[in-house]
Amino acid sequence: MRRIVIPVVLAALTLPAAAALPPYHQRQAEIERILNDGAVEAALKSAPIDAIERTGEDEYRVYGGKCAVMVRIRGLPLPDGMVGARRFELEVGAADCGQ
Repeated sequence: MRRIVIPVVLAALTLPAAAALPPYHQRQAEIERILNDGAVEAALKSAPIDAIERTGEDEYRVYGGKCAVMVRIRGLPLPDGMVGARRFELEVGAADCGQ
């Protein structure tokens, strides 16, 4: 029996492990990306960001000055055979500047 268990355990150890970030750090990475994104800045007409509200899964509403803009997180696939933190890009919607 021991001869069977050892190879099975060794085989399991060689499986690729997903190294996704913990939720706290993933959210932090998303907010940092929003804060540093030129398209968000342009949508807010260069007004400083006043608030970032998480409105749903992979969705934020960013407020700055008299404007607000929806920002969605779009996950990107990892290259074949690669593991690691979630890759993503931002989809910045049209700003609502409440004329």
